[in-house]
Amino acid sequence: MLPVKDTEKANITRGLLLSDSIGAYRAFPAYFKLYESIFCPANEDGTIIQIDNPAFDSHDDIVKCAHTLRENPMVTREEFSRTLAVNGAISQRECQNAIQSVIRVAFMLDCLLKDKYSANYEVGDYSPARWEASEPFVSYVERAIPKFAPQKRSGFEAYKHKKDLKAWKLRKRCHLQFRPTHNIMEHLLYDPKTRTVMVFHHTAYLKAHLRRSKDKSIDLDACASLKLGILPPQLLVETLHTIQFILFPITSYGAKKSIRMLEVLVRKHGFDPNAELDEGLVREGVTAKLTYQYWNHRMEILYRLVKNPPPRNRLVGWIERHTSERNALTVAIIGLFLSALFGLLSCLIGGAQLVIAILAWKDPKQPA
Repeated sequence: MLPVKDTEKANITRGLLLSDSIGAYRAFPAYFKLYESIFCPANEDGTIIQIDNPAFDSHDDIVKCAHTLRENPMVTREEFSRTLAVNGAISQRECQNAIQSVIRVAFMLDCLLKDKYSANYEVGDYSPARWEASEPFVSYVERAIPKFAPQKRSGFEAYKHKKDLKAWKLRKRCHLQFRPTHNIMEHLLYDPKTRTVMVFHHTAYLKAHLRRSKDKSIDLDACASLKLGILPPQLLVETLHTIQFILFPITSYGAKKSIRMLEVLVRKHGFDPNAELDEGLVREGVTAKLTYQYWNHRMEILYRLVKNPPPRNRLVGWIERHTSERNALTVAIIGLFLSALFGLLSCLIGGAQLVIAILAWKDPKQPA
């Protein structure tokens, strides 16, 4: 597809982000970089040869497709595929790629990500959710980003520990790296193998969708939210809150380290530049003491890392993994035995030296 023109960016902004105003699309550089990487890959990687008939002839078609999904959140993936391939000229592969791409730019979800990994792939307790063929879209969204059931809450409240959960402190104490993700399902996901925390960095997108739902309740359910073209407001608020009030509190007292770290992430790792702008949570009535219903468990995992930092290198990690109470007792006993042995040898050597000294004193003429 051809590169996105400014007029087309304005239409996309109006259709997928917020009500259009003059030049509004300029506030979404990170979003349109993602959009173009999906629909205009030839701009970055050279010439692309199109084998199948494309599902979309223009950028307006993409917006219309997103609106079709928005109008009927109960549609299944199989039914949605038929609406795209209505003329029969689009291959099944191209149709599935089109569905995946539209959902990525409209709702920041990757509905076919699971297909890229093995069946038992997991990071921590997270496994990518796939939109199944006979599953309603709203059911997929609820399953992909589940709410934390009140009866299963541990009592952990992130805002009470926000001083320990700043990104620069996590990097300093636990040697964690923070990397951007375009998939909101991966927000705050910690990978212990690489010591990496993924952050959904599209703050401009979050703020735009919160403004679209500013007249609605924050507890709006998934179906009603999708009809507005957004994810549930509670999820949007929590995601923005974790970025601007927990990980990178750029307006709090002593925020210089958070600001410097965020600047580096924007400059070197592709974070949304909008993350450096504190515009609040956009929604009225939302305070800093926000109770998380979606991200509580992942914030608690990060807090546990603060209280029990992982080993700094492989040697220390190997020792910790192979250390048990029984092994520790064995090592202590061996150490005690060796201490006694070396002490006895020291006494014997000292006694021999004393005898030699006495003999030398009694008969100084006798050769040593």
